[in-house]
Parts: sequence; C-alpha cells; structure tokens
Amino acid sequence: MKRNAKRQSTDLSRSRRELAHRSNGGVDVTLFWHSQTDELLVCVSDERRDAYFEIRPERDLALDVFYHPYAYWGDDDIAA
Repeated sequence: MKRNAKRQSTDLSRSRRELAHRSNGGVDVTLFWHSQTDELLVCVSDERRDAYFEIRPERDLALDVFYHPYAYWGDDDIAA
C-alpha cells in the first residue's frame, strides 16, 4: 500500500506544471497547475519566518493569491 501511495504522489508531482514563480527577501512563491486534477496551487516558502504553506485558490483569485499569499493564508491551508 505504501508503495502505491508513493507512486501516486510521484504521478501528481509529474502532472504539476509551474505557471509562475517569484522570490524576494527569503520568500519563494510558486503557482502550479495540476493537469490531472485541473486545480491550481500556490506554494509559499518563507525562510524569514521558517514557514511553508500551500493554498488552493479559486481560478479567479489565483494571481491575487500568488502576489498576496499572506492575505489568503488560513487554517484550512496545508502547512508543513
């Protein structure tokens, strides 16, 4: 079962396409599109705050979330 779960994770990462990326002052923000699920994902890595989180924005908000991720960061987002 674990082997299959790992394969599924790898398949999803292969189907992920980077649409935009920006980096400034220790903060990296990337906007991805998953071709298999047709979902958008904004990933934020902030070295200053030692934080990483992901937001799954609605299509019409994706660029705003990309440029202002902390305004959209909430409890239901994925943090690692």
